[in-house]
Amino acid sequence: MLLSISGAVMWWQRRPKESGLIGAPAMPPYVQSWRVPLAIVAVMGLAFPLVGLSLVIVLLLDYFVLSRIPALKRIFN
Repeated sequence: MLLSISGAVMWWQRRPKESGLIGAPAMPPYVQSWRVPLAIVAVMGLAFPLVGLSLVIVLLLDYFVLSRIPALKRIFN
């Protein structure tokens, strides 16, 4: 419980106040190769089906909901 509370407090103290974003850093301009992490995720998703199912649900939520609502896209982008 202490870790959850202290994590939320530290994020609240360091969040960007002026931009209205959640505080995630921007993607770097030199994005590395995505093939190796995608292969690792695919293997883990096959080895652990609930992990794979949750990843598919999150990707679908991101594609169908978060990317199509401008206010959410601005906050989470």
